Amino acid sequence: MVDIATGYLRIEAYNTDQQPVNDAQVNIYHTDMKAENMIYQTTTGADGRTEDIALDAPDISLSMMQSNERPYEQYHVEVIKETFDIEETRNVQVFPENGSTLHVELQPSMQDYQRRNIRILEDHKMWLAQVNFNA
Repeated sequence: MVDIATGYLRIEAYNTDQQPVNDAQVNIYHTDMKAENMIYQTTTGADGRTEDIALDAPDISLSMMQSNERPYEQYHVEVIKETFDIEETRNVQVFPENGSTLHVELQPSMQDYQRRNIRILEDHKMWLAQVNFNA
């Protein structure tokens, strides 16, 4: 069993002109094989950024050895703001003892409703190479 450590994630929300989006709602979900659970909710500030959000990550020792377990945790991030489409990013990687920034570009809503745009991030290339090497 791997011990739990802490990693940090900051979300930056901008419009298509790269202007910060104030007061966008940010929801962070942790997923497992059975369910998706919201674990954190916050809003962006006038600079379009959230605070650094502390999230669980595997112990850093997992990064120091060969293993088929990911040396990072994955989260889903949803950013919602009126007049913009909902932006969802899946498989956001949070590494232990490190900070990460997720840049989200909000698309203006062109309909009477908010579309959901989903971006799925791939596993980290170094981890994939290690898993393929061990197979």
